Amino acid sequence: MKRQHINRLKKLNPKHSIFGRLFLWFWLATIVLITSSIWLSHQFTDHDQIRPVDQKQQNVLQKVTERIDKLNQRARKPKDLKKLAYHLERSFIYDIFIYDVNNNTWVTMFPDGKFRYKKRFERMLAYDTPLTFNVGRMTFSGPVKAISNQQPILVYVGKHKKGSALHNFRENHPGWFVFIVLTISALLCLFMAWSINRPLKALQETVQQMASGNLSARVDNADSRHDEIGKLSQDINFMAEQVQSSINAQKRLIADISHELRSPLARLQIAIGIAQQASENNPKDIQVTSLQRIEKEADEIESMITQVLALSRLEANQQSFDFETVNLTSLVEQMAQDANFEASAQGKTLTSHLDSNVKVKGDGQLLSRAFENLTRNAVKYANNNIDILLRQEANKITFTVIDDGTGVSENEIDKIFTPFYRASASRNRESGGVGLGLAITRSAVHIHQGSITATNVEPNGLNVTVTLPMNTSDK
Repeated sequence: MKRQHINRLKKLNPKHSIFGRLFLWFWLATIVLITSSIWLSHQFTDHDQIRPVDQKQQNVLQKVTERIDKLNQRARKPKDLKKLAYHLERSFIYDIFIYDVNNNTWVTMFPDGKFRYKKRFERMLAYDTPLTFNVGRMTFSGPVKAISNQQPILVYVGKHKKGSALHNFRENHPGWFVFIVLTISALLCLFMAWSINRPLKALQETVQQMASGNLSARVDNADSRHDEIGKLSQDINFMAEQVQSSINAQKRLIADISHELRSPLARLQIAIGIAQQASENNPKDIQVTSLQRIEKEADEIESMITQVLALSRLEANQQSFDFETVNLTSLVEQMAQDANFEASAQGKTLTSHLDSNVKVKGDGQLLSRAFENLTRNAVKYANNNIDILLRQEANKITFTVIDDGTGVSENEIDKIFTPFYRASASRNRESGGVGLGLAITRSAVHIHQGSITATNVEPNGLNVTVTLPMNTSDK
């Protein structure tokens, strides 16, 4: 329990805690603000305290002097100045303050022994003409000169202003008032620092959970805040989703590779078993067939591993690329000739429409591979016709491949660029391929700061378009 209290106190240490620094700075700023406000209020109010007496106050002062003259004319006049002040206060509803000019002393007592405005009050003795001025919660008028028992005196007339309970408490207990103000400001600053530190603590806990392996950890209520901390929370949640998605994709990739390798390996084992049995019976035809099958499956495994390595290097940006000016027109033209030969063998027609002298800065081998993957896919799945288009516009280049095959269902069209994903219907494993060609193409296009999209064509077919910027920079 004691250790918990010590840890809580450590949070207030501004050297080791942002909470302590926030609290300290907020509190110091509040104290400075309160002190400055009080000082400025005194500075400005001091200039407005002194003003000429109005007619009502002039009449009161005149009545006081007349009363003093009458008391002096009486046979039993006041023996001393204190008696005079007593008679005057009984005659008027005001507080009377008398100053003995000869002895430079106040005859009457101030409201309390620690009257904080006494020095300011005494400064008014320098004025010869009557003035009205405020001292604390009292309004004074004076001085007026008078004679009592042949003693020159100055007389002030004061009246209390009724203050609120808070004002009275501040006047009577200034120390306690300052303590309460500082305590309230400290509590407010403590709450403000806590309100800032709490979401930061939540961010820290979320990051720690992610570091410990809980990739599903998220910052709660990130969307409910609209300040900088809220935006940071949203960014951390987005980062967590991306990390989780990336790791899940990596796990899925490993699972897919294992699944894809299992099929040719199983066929290899069957072919080896057949070859072993044939060798015992010595039928050469079966041996040759089995060896051809083994070679075919081995080539397929090698091709798959090559594509997986190529994709992983592209996505990890671990491969060095030779960026130079590439003539896309020549590149696509040569590729179209090769694809046309393959399409003709299948009884299909390939048509190309290419703008002349289209150039871009990039890796020619990588672009050739990307375009070839799209073209071979179109030849593979087309029923009769394949169209290839290369267009150059103001600030971009587009490469489009259109086939008249069955197309892809709308709910799957955004997934065809995912590794090992094969759409349904005719675009499946039976038609060849392992689902890596389009994923490699997408990575190659992204390396060139381009984009790739796929849309279905009416009445049937698929349109795949690659868009490249005119000035592709070397990554």
